[in-house]
Amino acid sequence: MILIGVGLSIMMIAIGFLIFALIPKIGPNPWIGLRFGYTFINEDLWKEIQRYYGKLMIASSTVLLALSLWLNELVPFLICFILATIVPIIPAWMRSVKQAEELGFRKSEKEQGEIKKVTMPQISWLYVILPFILLIFMLITSFYYYDKLPDVVVSHFDFSGNPNGWMSKSDLTIFHIGLAAAFSIASPLFIVLAKKYPMLFYKGNLSLKNGDVLRIECMAMTVAVGVLVISYLYIINYNTSQKIGIQTFLLAVGMIVSVLFLWMIIRIYSVRKHREKK
Repeated sequence: MILIGVGLSIMMIAIGFLIFALIPKIGPNPWIGLRFGYTFINEDLWKEIQRYYGKLMIASSTVLLALSLWLNELVPFLICFILATIVPIIPAWMRSVKQAEELGFRKSEKEQGEIKKVTMPQISWLYVILPFILLIFMLITSFYYYDKLPDVVVSHFDFSGNPNGWMSKSDLTIFHIGLAAAFSIASPLFIVLAKKYPMLFYKGNLSLKNGDVLRIECMAMTVAVGVLVISYLYIINYNTSQKIGIQTFLLAVGMIVSVLFLWMIIRIYSVRKHREKK
């Protein structure tokens, strides 16, 4: 467990460095980086918030790394991991609002202009239903196979398909189902927040339709749940029959990610065409 904790912490630190150094150069986009509505207003604000958020991510992940050296239980570490990921978002959001106000936005009723009129269109509940269907499938699979798994299971593999990580079956189940549940809850939470705080998903100067940023975020959560389901199924299969190789697993993950992203693109395109007809 310590090895997994250290590995995840180092990965988060690396992500923080990438956000700090690389994302500001890429510029505003709906795919990577900290994507609040205000960060899309102009490129200078985007760079400012990404660098600030990158620093916060590095700091929180460094604390997580220190904690992972003595947190030998999965559940406490998973809670700390989620907090280390989410907590830096709050001050970054507050800073983005403050910086936007300094640039002249939201100063008064008359000066708000387009920002004042921002509203979110109706979002299909398919974005909510699909990740929960995948989560329910994972729960049924876990219920059926749990007693068939050994107490300690192979949980990680190298690129050749050789086992190089182990954990208890209870930790394995909690880790996958816990993360899948968190990602599944995120989509309806995003939709609720978008209605109350539409600037969270404002498109800014991006060449998108209003609401596309929210759709992309919801679909990204669906992709994350899909990858977790495939990962969990592969681990269960390996520990019960050992018939599926790592190459087949990677192919399956690639296929599900490709299909879901294709669905994202088609969905956004069809919604946009529907609006143009209106």
